[in-house]
Formats: sequence, structure tokens, C-alpha cells
Amino acid sequence: MQSDRRVGPAEGSAGRQIVGTGSSMEGTSACDRPSLPGKEPGPNRSASPNEELSLPLLTGAQFSVGGCPVMLRMAEDQDRDFLATVYASTREEELANVPWSPEQKRAFVAHQFAAQDAAYTANYPGASRLVIVAAGADVGRLYLHPRADEIRIMDIALLPAARGRGIGTTLLQCVLAEGAASGRFVSIHVESFNPARALYERLGFQLAEAGPVYLRLEWRPSSPTERL
Repeated sequence: MQSDRRVGPAEGSAGRQIVGTGSSMEGTSACDRPSLPGKEPGPNRSASPNEELSLPLLTGAQFSVGGCPVMLRMAEDQDRDFLATVYASTREEELANVPWSPEQKRAFVAHQFAAQDAAYTANYPGASRLVIVAAGADVGRLYLHPRADEIRIMDIALLPAARGRGIGTTLLQCVLAEGAASGRFVSIHVESFNPARALYERLGFQLAEAGPVYLRLEWRPSSPTERL
């Protein structure tokens, strides 16, 4: 099998954006202004002043999706195994029919996770790596790279049990609200065949650049969006 096809153009892996499919992905709660806790970091979370300034609406955001409380917290060193599990869940369908033993698949996915993590570290210095928490349980990850005029969505992925519940859509709406509030555009790389592309387009993302595998989509504060 070839090396990770998620290694995107110029800036490293864009990840496979796994947020669910179909209309059930749509959130029931928009995120114009998430409810923010105090400035003190909560349990299992640390925040730096730079992060707070870069993503003030998302830092420690808490909101409800279909009555389910959802929050974001900064990933810690002890979250690495969980983040690897989330990554592995995005490769399950792809590897289901590969004639490898479970041990071979686990070794391959572990290698690919390490390669992706190294690419993110090298190409996105200062990125915000967030753990998605729903009803008190860790259910996914959201990686963002805030810049002076842009917020790059590096990766968004949910565990299978958390998909199709509107969590991914609501999180994306939160990122767009952050971009609108700060006057920054939002960008993401997505595989041309990824079904999540339809969701991004419904939210107002437009094609900015087409590569052989990846498309770079952009949302700008003036873009028309649904439910924002």
C-alpha cells in the first residue's frame, strides 16, 4: 500500500474530514456566540494567552447539539492514544478489504498516524489541537491553524458513534463564526471524492484551488452560508 494519501499539497496532511454524511449531519444549534467559561483552564485543559487571542470564541467553547452538551478542550500529551484511535477510525473502511492481518493493519495505521502527526508539527507551528467532548466523553478531534488573515482547518474527525448527530456541522459553524468575528477567511483541503465536500459547500465554502487529489476550499466572511 502506498504512503498516506492524505498528505496534502505544500503544507502536510489535510486529514480526512470525517463528520458524518447526509442530512442528519446538520446541527440543531448554531454557534454565533458559544458560551465561554471563565478564563481559567478547565480540568484536563491548558490554554496559552496566544491561543486565547487567536481563537477567542472557540477557546473553551461549550454549546448544545440536539440537547447534548459539547465542548472543546486543548489536547494534552496524555491524549495521544485517543487521537490515534480517532485517526484509526477514519481508516477502517479503507482498510476493511485489504488482505492484511489485524496486527499488520494496526502497525500500518500507527505508522501513518505518526507520519501525519510529524507533518502537522512541521507545517503548522502553533496549531490548536482540540479534543471534541460530547456528554462528558471524548469523541473526536479538531485541529486548527490560526493565522493573521486565515483560519486553516487542518483536520476534523469524529469517532463512528458520534457521527451523523450534527456535532461536526455545528463545530464547522463555530469555526466560521470565529472567522466572521475576526475578519479572517477559513480554508480546508479535502479530497475531491470526499462526501463531506457537499457539507462544506452548503456552509458556503467555494473552490479556491484544485490539485490532482486535494481541493482547497475557502469560506470568506462575505460568503453566503446556511444556518449562520
